[in-house]
Amino acid sequence: MLSLSGCGMEATSRPQLVVQRPSLAQELACKNRMEQVMHVVQGSDLPMAFRSSGYSKADCSDLFVTVAGFVTPAEVAAKLSKADLQATVKIIPPPQLQLAAPSAPGPLQLRLPARLTARHGAQLVVPLAFFNTGAASDLTGGESNYDYELLNTTGQTVSYRGINIFTPSAYTVKCPAKSECPFFPFRVPLNRMNERLPLPAGEYTLRVRLKDLDFERQKLDFGVFDIPVTITP
Repeated sequence: MLSLSGCGMEATSRPQLVVQRPSLAQELACKNRMEQVMHVVQGSDLPMAFRSSGYSKADCSDLFVTVAGFVTPAEVAAKLSKADLQATVKIIPPPQLQLAAPSAPGPLQLRLPARLTARHGAQLVVPLAFFNTGAASDLTGGESNYDYELLNTTGQTVSYRGINIFTPSAYTVKCPAKSECPFFPFRVPLNRMNERLPLPAGEYTLRVRLKDLDFERQKLDFGVFDIPVTITP
């Protein structure tokens, strides 16, 4: 206790916040459990895709796993239980995109392919290309700028990409004035969120939300649009 003379008051010391850091052995044990959870999810036959796992307590009592797909937390927990693992299960749902035009006309015109085709069990490559109607400038964007849903002929979502868990890479390209400006292609796995569950051959629709591309110090929003997709045998 510290005495303050001359003012008739005494200052009491405040309790210090003690942060208990895990020991190296605890940290390694927790990371090992996280890897085991990841392997169980990735090796599962359920229609889901691993997104992340983590913990904050030293004893891993709050271990969690995040997946995207058409599953319930109970189904995932049952798979983990068979491997003597426990974790709180979080599900990232489909983005439920609704068709919408661009928020405002901009200097870039999006050029969409008339149709995309890929073989059964492969990945769909989706090229993005623009026409620059204005002066030369840089275009920057990447995986954080789009979401997608793959729909079957009845409008049911059979695959999707939603919230980003990790900070993705961004790309910058030079867009010449009044000319084509090809940009990054992105890939869509043609399965039900699991490479063990490839989608059958047939007709589908890829619904894409493309937003917040950086061009001429402004954010460009291209709305939500559909591209017909054919999966061949």
